[in-house]
Amino acid sequence: MLQQQYRFDLLFSYWIVLWFFLFVFGFTRFNPLFALILAFFENMINLVVFYCYDFSLYDIFLFFVITIFNKGLPILYIYLKHEFKIKETDITFTFILFFCYIGWLLFNGFNFDHVTNIYENLKVKKYDGPLSNLVKEYILTPFFETRSVFTSSF
Repeated sequence: MLQQQYRFDLLFSYWIVLWFFLFVFGFTRFNPLFALILAFFENMINLVVFYCYDFSLYDIFLFFVITIFNKGLPILYIYLKHEFKIKETDITFTFILFFCYIGWLLFNGFNFDHVTNIYENLKVKKYDGPLSNLVKEYILTPFFETRSVFTSSF
């Protein structure tokens, strides 16, 4: 059985995005740059996987847009507005946050069936993350609804 959509709190990327906002608004001194860069590269690997699994251009572009919003723009913001330097404490906090995330997954009944569902979704060429429906409805569909190269996936 395929998982239709994943909750925000079950994906580490959204923990990093929350950390970014806490950093920007001064609620933490730990810079999320290290985590954002790692997550950005992991998402680029996912794009290659999507291409290898022969996902539609629409789904690949959708994932790319979400990656730019969730990782690319925060990295750019830190580069332009804050210290573009990764400290040892930032790396340590990244790992602490990741272990807290793993604890949250276990608390919420995470098991390896969840990982299996992610791979099953890849087999049927389906990307359906938490932001995908919002981006589809409000950004991609209005922009691409007249372009035939993307409309075959709607």
